[in-house]
Amino acid sequence: MADKHPMIGRVLADDYKIVSFLGRGGMGSVFSAQQLSLNRQVAIKLFPTCDMTTAELQRFEREIATMATISHANIVTVYHRDKFGDPPTLFYAMELMEGGSLRGYLNQNGKMLPNTVLRLSRPVAEGLFYAHQKGCIHRDIKPDNLLFDRNYRNLKVADFGIVKRNSDASITKSQTMVGTFVYASPEQMHWYETEEDIDALELDARADQYALGVVMYEMICGGPPYQAKNMVSLMKSLNAPPIPLSERIDSISPSLNWLISTMISKSRDERFSSDEELLAAMDSVELEVAASVSARVFIPERPKKQSIGATASKKDLSDTEKQFIQNLQTVTNDSSNEAIRKYKKILIVSVAILASLVAIISLYELFLHNKIIKRNVPIATNIQYDVKPPQGFPQPSIEFIPYSNTSEKIIVSNQVEIKPGNYTVLVNLPGYSCLQNKSTITVPEDQNTLLLNINFVANMRNVIIQIVDIATKQNVIPASLHINGKKVDKEYAIKPGLHNIDIYFNSHEEIHKSMTILPGNKPVQFEFYLRPLREIIVNLDTVVKKVDGSYYPVEIWIDGEPLDKKYYRHDVKKGRLHCFLKVPSHVKNIMLQSGYFYQKVSIKEIFLLNDLPNINIDRLLQHLALIVKRKDVAQFTQSLLKNDLGKIQSLPKDKKETLYKFLVSLLQGENPNLGDPSWKLRFSLNKKEHLEAQKFSALLQIIDFEKSLQAWESFYKKSRKGIFASKALEKIDYYKKVINYRKILQKSTKDCYLSLSEKRTIVNLRSKITKTDVGKIHFAIKKYLIQFNCGESLEQMLNEK
Repeated sequence: MADKHPMIGRVLADDYKIVSFLGRGGMGSVFSAQQLSLNRQVAIKLFPTCDMTTAELQRFEREIATMATISHANIVTVYHRDKFGDPPTLFYAMELMEGGSLRGYLNQNGKMLPNTVLRLSRPVAEGLFYAHQKGCIHRDIKPDNLLFDRNYRNLKVADFGIVKRNSDASITKSQTMVGTFVYASPEQMHWYETEEDIDALELDARADQYALGVVMYEMICGGPPYQAKNMVSLMKSLNAPPIPLSERIDSISPSLNWLISTMISKSRDERFSSDEELLAAMDSVELEVAASVSARVFIPERPKKQSIGATASKKDLSDTEKQFIQNLQTVTNDSSNEAIRKYKKILIVSVAILASLVAIISLYELFLHNKIIKRNVPIATNIQYDVKPPQGFPQPSIEFIPYSNTSEKIIVSNQVEIKPGNYTVLVNLPGYSCLQNKSTITVPEDQNTLLLNINFVANMRNVIIQIVDIATKQNVIPASLHINGKKVDKEYAIKPGLHNIDIYFNSHEEIHKSMTILPGNKPVQFEFYLRPLREIIVNLDTVVKKVDGSYYPVEIWIDGEPLDKKYYRHDVKKGRLHCFLKVPSHVKNIMLQSGYFYQKVSIKEIFLLNDLPNINIDRLLQHLALIVKRKDVAQFTQSLLKNDLGKIQSLPKDKKETLYKFLVSLLQGENPNLGDPSWKLRFSLNKKEHLEAQKFSALLQIIDFEKSLQAWESFYKKSRKGIFASKALEKIDYYKKVINYRKILQKSTKDCYLSLSEKRTIVNLRSKITKTDVGKIHFAIKKYLIQFNCGESLEQMLNEK
């Protein structure tokens, strides 16, 4: 049993779970996968970049870009594109064609019937026609790139990896040849023999036509139209014509032989000139092949005596009769020749009767065409609107009045038929004008169907806008009125349809609405009811400066929506913020924000607002990030500690944690400094660090050296992972030096004499101690030396001569 592929079970892009391995193509591996988000089966194509050249990467990028822009029922749909791993593996998800490739089907089942080949090839040609209209030439049509659906009823085009766009850069002949050589058109193959770039050959849609013709040839015959086993023999066969279908298949339809021979012509000028011409030819051949039913009769063969061909004379028979009798020559019978002649006579009579019926029908159509029998002409209407009427709008009225009888009216619809002649056309639809109204028209006798084009133009409608103050019931005159962005008067003529209206006032709220104007002839009126704006004055103690020293602007929201700046202004005087607002009277809540401070209150409590007690932590962090100098940070945090510590402490737990993490990143790698406001602000946000800082400060107050040493050693044991651990180690090391200095000095001065080496040792130890602690030690040693009655003072003994 084959080993399980390592990709099976993996989930790509958090959505595509690999289910099974389908196979490997020219550039990558293909898997089936389950798209988890939509619960559908897809195909995944992988492209490891480590095995790809630059040209192949370009082909991949081109394939994805092309297939993403092409959407057609007969072209495989691409859903998604992504990559994973390092080095990256590129992939895209596409429509899963469960029937597999045409190549696999042919390998397993062999040749196909001609009518089946035509039925499957027609949608492929339609898909290529669509791609050609988009400016894309596939250039690699082959059985491997044509995929079946689950029921093997339809083929789709896949793998646009070497597609050519009109805007593509050239691919030089130093690159790998594009297109599998068995299916490549001669103009693609000849680039090996020329100094030109392949794109300089100006390949067009006929290259794909050639490849599709070779595929159809192989579907019918089981092999290509060339007996070439390798590239060299194929190149030699370019100068020889392809093997006709009629030489490979005895009973091939002449029309099908003509179709495929034209498609695979060596000269592309001899192929069908366009996709439309190719599709029309395929339709014609498909109908002919489908209509041709074999009339051969087979009877179990007995010992031959004499064939019909040996006894029947064909000199007086038509070509049709000869062909029919040849088909019957497979019939043998041991009856007498007389019986055979009897059947032959019956056959000839039947053919004659059939020919007579055909002649009668032809004569009937000929007489009808020559107007022996006059008939009514069906009318088909094509109605166009510049503005489409809404659903339920009245249908247009179309009438024909004949010249011969003006009192007669014929109501026109798509089911009516009228006599040939001259007519006046009357068209009516409320709210519209018609260009064809009262025009004249001639209905010819030899017309199969008369197409009547009717074009309606919607009439302009006068719009009257009335605005009423809801409090005073008085009309309000707007400062300006705009419809669809254009300033207009209060009365305005406009086309029916959907329009945007914007009305501005000096003392009322604005109006911004969309209005639909239906087709009609009468003026249309719109009424709006407004509330006047309420004026509010707010004085605040909160004034926030930016880094550059300017003040943050004031932002105002009413009921969750930002208030337009033209409805408020603010000013700073004597350290206070003064705001002047105009808000609609129906407003319930108002929020003011300046910098990183804000407050939200009801409109009834706005007069109580004199401060902005809340902090927007995101804006505060943005403000801190702008302060790059440590001096500025210390100064700013000192202001926060002094004026806004209470606001900071009232922040929610998650917001305080966010600010704390920012300060940790700001002070990272530095020893705690109890005098730095930034550290103080950090300590205030973390209870553990705050307690540790308090203990640290208390230890600094201990005067006795031995007690200090013991206290710092105890502190370090309990706080080895704390932020003051390194500081504690420094203190321990320092007090050890202080105590050592005191011991050595006391021991050395005991004899009231210091040698030169002792003096140097003491001076070296003293340089590592603060002057304050040196003074304390010297004061204690002087008291100690009194009992020895030394002739020299401590200063004299320490003085190095």
